[in-house]
Amino acid sequence: MPAKSTPTDPISFMRMRAVVARTGLPRASIYAKMLTGEFPRPVNLGGRCVAWTNHDIEAWMLSRVAASRRSVPARPATPAEGAAA
Repeated sequence: MPAKSTPTDPISFMRMRAVVARTGLPRASIYAKMLTGEFPRPVNLGGRCVAWTNHDIEAWMLSRVAASRRSVPARPATPAEGAAA
């Protein structure tokens, strides 16, 4: 598994196949999320060639982890724990 990139790491470009492999999202979902602003847009490398930066993809992945952890509700107390309090 590739190491996590940091802002001090050199920038590198990821083509669609690498983005799909790194994020686990199918190609269609990536394009759908781009249309709604939920996924970073690629950089035009010239002609019809586009790619995403490793930093953009890493930041998106970290934002998904943070959002997922914020949305997890606290575990309700069990009856035995409620009686002990």
